[in-house]
Amino acid sequence: MSTTLVARGAMTRLLSILHSVLEQNVSYEAALRFKLSLLAHVERTGALLERCLPSLAPGQGGPLLIRMYALLIGMRQVCDPSDVIRDIRSRPEMSLFRIDFGEEIRASFAILLSGAIAPPPPVSERLGAPVLREVTSVEPRSSEG
Repeated sequence: MSTTLVARGAMTRLLSILHSVLEQNVSYEAALRFKLSLLAHVERTGALLERCLPSLAPGQGGPLLIRMYALLIGMRQVCDPSDVIRDIRSRPEMSLFRIDFGEEIRASFAILLSGAIAPPPPVSERLGAPVLREVTSVEPRSSEG
């Protein structure tokens, strides 16, 4: 999957701006048609992932695909800096920020998939779960700093 995406640089760049730019000025009807079509593709591809990864329960392939997509968007944006940032990244001390999209998307997908075949975390540790369960009190900040 990562090899296919790396070979389609223009598509991954468009995917990285889909939500922030391309979907901003579109009619409800056009957006609905697009999302319904996308839903069918995600469900079909998610079912294929479930067949390839037998440890995934039915219905887990789609959410896994969405996580891969989110990872792709973020990695594409991180790897395509402006000219100024590209120049800054060329400095020797900035090597941490010189990221190869192909290498990193492969490694990131591998990490995500290895986690997908592990037992899921408890609901309280998933995205969207309350994260303040152990906070007992909050003291207000002083206005002085």
